[in-house]
Amino acid sequence: MSALEHAPRQDGEHEENEGVRLDGAQLEPEEMAVAARRRAALREATEALGEGRVIVMPTDTVYGVGADPFNPDGVAGLLAAKGRGREKPPAVLVPSAETVDGLAMNVPSYARRLMERFWPGGLTLIFRAQPSLMWDLGDTNGTVGLRVPDDEIALELLRSSGPMAVSSATQVLPIWLTSGSDDPA
Repeated sequence: MSALEHAPRQDGEHEENEGVRLDGAQLEPEEMAVAARRRAALREATEALGEGRVIVMPTDTVYGVGADPFNPDGVAGLLAAKGRGREKPPAVLVPSAETVDGLAMNVPSYARRLMERFWPGGLTLIFRAQPSLMWDLGDTNGTVGLRVPDDEIALELLRSSGPMAVSSATQVLPIWLTSGSDDPA
């Protein structure tokens, strides 16, 4: 188990065993410093998402560009960062399969078997979105792509922030950046 799994409680107070690994061993000072930096970064990312800003985060497949799917400014920022229009809506990362029923309707049994077998992991499943959701991911035709990443940091962030609209952080670079020129003109 990772030494970094000890995060402060929601009320901001630290757990009694915060300098102790799950196996009971004491953390080294360097491990404690890394854990503190990680908690601070996750807190900042969660705050940024809550303010409608776009973040970059690790996932199990690529680095992702993420935004709160319920924040129109955040989703617009994500699409703009990717240079995408509304016709290419982002998928949504969730912290666990249990979250699916709140976001999707009529989830078939074969999809549940796929979730059990391949989540967490790189499999994105497309479902009919719950019509009551107050989000605008783009032109989805009433569907949503959902995935549970297999990355400890991504999962920790999703547990604190909730579902997240995401796309890969890769983007086609402008020609002037790849041509060796310092000037975009």
